[in-house]
Amino acid sequence: RPEDLYYADGSVVLLAAHAGKTHAFRVHKSVLGSHSKVFADMFALPSAAERETYDGVDLVRMPDDAKDLEDLLRALYYPRTILSMLENRNPLAAIKFKGILLLSQKYFVRVLQKLLRARFHADWPSTLPEWDKLMEHYAGLSASVVPQHDAASQFIDNRMLEPASAIRLAREANIPEILPAAFYMLSTISPFMDFDALRSSHPPPLTDSQGNVLMWQPGERSARWGLLTPDDWLCLARGRHSMMDF
Repeated sequence: RPEDLYYADGSVVLLAAHAGKTHAFRVHKSVLGSHSKVFADMFALPSAAERETYDGVDLVRMPDDAKDLEDLLRALYYPRTILSMLENRNPLAAIKFKGILLLSQKYFVRVLQKLLRARFHADWPSTLPEWDKLMEHYAGLSASVVPQHDAASQFIDNRMLEPASAIRLAREANIPEILPAAFYMLSTISPFMDFDALRSSHPPPLTDSQGNVLMWQPGERSARWGLLTPDDWLCLARGRHSMMDF
């Protein structure tokens, strides 16, 4: 029971699971209904005699991941929290906000959905001047990297947008407008430089198709290649081929 999302005067308890544990949120039907027509319609249904209760109020078992549901509820009750997180370009935005965006679409929380989609549109430029401005910013970041023995502290990706997760988000949340920029950025990154593998406690040796060992250099980009579907790999390959022809 998250203390800040379990109100003594709440009129409904939402139960959801995450990592094998059940989370209970005692909230207000009026608050959820004011933000979402789906919730409003759900709570407007006539009460059944056998309806489950929890802590003296109606109980609704939610099919959603409890962590995503918690993020959604916190955004509704504490909007400043989500607004402050959306103000600046967040390198992990596509992973961090994917769950809450999908729930905001599922439950038609239109204001939150609009804010999140605007953030992703701003992150991934659709015009050349905007793209050039982003690349100029990234060039400044790359120039500031100083080789050190501690490679983990030199991951430039920690301050840059990660394209593979953005592509995954665009596919699942239906934001095709950001795909060109995300695919183009991904095309500039070596497929041998894997974001997660490089950050593991025992990173595997990186080798190319001929078995040659590849060395990661401070400032070199990496991507979460494992998030790509076969169709996305094909799209990337065709895009690279077209660029080579051009």
